[in-house]
Order: sequence, then structure tokens, then C-alpha cells
Amino acid sequence: MVLSEATDLAIPTRLIVDAAWIFVLDAASDSVLHQFRLEDGALVQSLGRRGRGPGEFRGAWSISYDRQSGDAWIYDISLARLTRIVVPRGDPRPASAGRSIQLAAEGTGTDAVWLDSARLLVPGFYRDARVAILDGSGRRVAGIGPSFTHWSTAYPQVSQARVALQPDGHLAVLANRHLASIELMDLERATTTTVQGPVALPRGSGPPGLDAVAYVDVTVTATSIFGLFSGRRVAGSGQRASFGDCIHVFGWDGTFERGLRLDGDVIAIAVSEDGSAIYALRHEPRPALVRFDLPVVRLARR
Repeated sequence: MVLSEATDLAIPTRLIVDAAWIFVLDAASDSVLHQFRLEDGALVQSLGRRGRGPGEFRGAWSISYDRQSGDAWIYDISLARLTRIVVPRGDPRPASAGRSIQLAAEGTGTDAVWLDSARLLVPGFYRDARVAILDGSGRRVAGIGPSFTHWSTAYPQVSQARVALQPDGHLAVLANRHLASIELMDLERATTTTVQGPVALPRGSGPPGLDAVAYVDVTVTATSIFGLFSGRRVAGSGQRASFGDCIHVFGWDGTFERGLRLDGDVIAIAVSEDGSAIYALRHEPRPALVRFDLPVVRLARR
């Protein structure tokens, strides 16, 4: 179901959903962030100028919620900066840009989510860890998991991943862009477990990271992990390799549960708070925000 084909959408890339709003990042419109009403898909506002100043963005890469405050945060990969988007609760007023945090992770972060009000989880390219733990001021305080050793020195892009946090905050999942696997992280024990997906990537003559694209996005509920899977080689597919029409559903114990086939290619997904629908971003035949209804996945009480 097409929820919105607002003319403000140019190249939508990422989205998040809560009980009232859908926020969409855009790589090509005048504003980097669009705010939609969940109930009817109406565009409420667009905000976020392009630039280096406060409330401005050069490379808005991902967006996530701080579940404790209810606010959203945009991660700018070009500026290594998080910017807070204040989301009014129980109020129809539009959101607004707030303070920023400069990240000092001693490496290049590829995503960023809040573990709690004082700590950030930032996967990326690091010499000594798979992810960095940062404090609320953006300084690194710890690392979790070994970095990739086989390819990461010559081809760091092999470790590019999207991250999602289980609602209770004890587990996280990394969905690998260039490896057909997900990684489960026990944040209390600081351990990682790699789980192979149900579909192998096609191989060419080059190393992993240059051949094919695996998981392009990930979203979660308290009971399930939804990984958007491409499975396409870069050669011959071009930009289509960054899109997928299949979702792999895993349990938090790493068990593959089922596959979901969409009726077209999308670039990003987000599951509704009650687990009843997947929201996604489509580029063809025109940029759009779409919804796929699901059997309800009951969320465990926190």
C-alpha cells in the first residue's frame, strides 16, 4: 500500500516509525528530513538544511530513536555528528532540531544508536573492535567484539553494517552489507555471535565487499529481527544492488524463522511499534513511502 508520494521526496534513504510519526531521511531534497503522520501518511514538515552549521547536514546517514526520551537522532557520517530531533509527545506540533554531539570513536562509524541516556553503540571500521561504545559526550569508553581480520585491513567496507537494538536494550543485531550473515551482540556480556543467513551471496572474482550486497537495512521488535536482503552482485545490477525485495526474519536466538517477499524493491524498512506492519521506502516508479501489513508480532512487556 502506498502511504505517501509527496512531491518533497527526492531520494529517500532511511526511516523510523513511532506511535504517531514517520521520519524519512532524504539524500537529494532541499531538506534532509521529512516528518509524516502515521495515521494517514500526510507530510507535516521538512527540515534540516545542508551545510556544516548547527542543525545542518552534509551526509545524513541514519536515524534512530532514543527510547527513553522519545526523541530522534540523525547520524551524519560525513561530519561524524549526531543531531537531536525533538519530537513533541501528545502534541500535533512539528519536530525541531536540537543539540548535536561530535563523535570521537577513533574510527569511522557506520551507524549509531542510543543504548541508554548515557551511552551510544556505534558499529564501524575499527582496528580493535567490532563496535564502539561512546559516552553521552561522544567519547569512546569501550569496544565490543573483534574486528574483521581477514579482509578488513585492505577492504574495510566488508565490515559495513546497520545496527538495531532490542527494545529492552540487552541485545543488538548488526546486519552486514557485504556478508550474508547477521551478528547478535549480548551487550551485558560483551559477546558476539555470527549467524549465517538462509541465502548465500553470489561470488565474482574479487574479495567480499566488492562483489555483492547482502543486508541493506534491519529493523526489530522485542521478539524478531527483520533484515532487508538484496543478494545482488554489484556488477550488472548497479544501484539496484542497494535495494531488496526480500525480508529475512530471525528470532533473537539467531534462528531463521521465515522469508517475506515484497512486491517490489525497497531501500529501507521499519517495523511498527505493535509489529503489525512494515513501512518501507521505494524509489520506482516514483519515490514513495509504502506499507506492508503483517500478522501481528506481539511485543513482550518491558
